[in-house]
Amino acid sequence: MVSIFAARLVDTDPNFRQVQEVSEWIRNKQKQLNDADYGSDLPSVQAELEKQLREHRIIEKFQTSVDKCASGKVLK
Repeated sequence: MVSIFAARLVDTDPNFRQVQEVSEWIRNKQKQLNDADYGSDLPSVQAELEKQLREHRIIEKFQTSVDKCASGKVLK
């Protein structure tokens, strides 16, 4: 649960808002990857591999958002 103080920081400070958005994206992505199926035959395994490779590229692109949070620089 988010405290009132933390909620105010997210509402008023772009850096905290960015950190909150990045954290939420990471939590959602982690759940999605944890729940992924691995397939039961060659075609389904190959399809899942392609899906995982796409996800990997998306995560690599998202790294810039994480880096901005780490450095405290948020685009306005």
